[in-house]
Amino acid sequence: MDFGVINETDGNKIVAAVTFIGSFNRDNTVANGTQAVVGVGFKPSYIFFFSATSPTSVSGTFGFANITTGRALFSNHVNSADTFNLDDDSPLRTVNVAATTNEGDLTSLDADGFTITWAKVGAPTGTTLCRFMAVK
Repeated sequence: MDFGVINETDGNKIVAAVTFIGSFNRDNTVANGTQAVVGVGFKPSYIFFFSATSPTSVSGTFGFANITTGRALFSNHVNSADTFNLDDDSPLRTVNVAATTNEGDLTSLDADGFTITWAKVGAPTGTTLCRFMAVK
């Protein structure tokens, strides 16, 4: 997305973006559902996510999403040692024991934040510690 503004005096492009850095957690034992993240101060255009699963921290994710597309690079170490996989759907994904995942999809960009919809496979445990950067 281009946040550029043309400077009227010399015609050069000035690029500026409004960002907010924050955090939230997700209890992986909770049933499927939505989680609203508020307090951003604006309606974001896209979000960058960084997450890890506690207490084992064997699963980590770097992801990004706008309202139509989400992608992630996630640790798949518990299924195959020292491997990372790509997720072409969800910007948040945890794999904390074999064949158990918790996936988070960005489902709305709201006036003061965003909403994640979580879906579990199996019975994941622990807490997903999420850090994010929202960009207007």
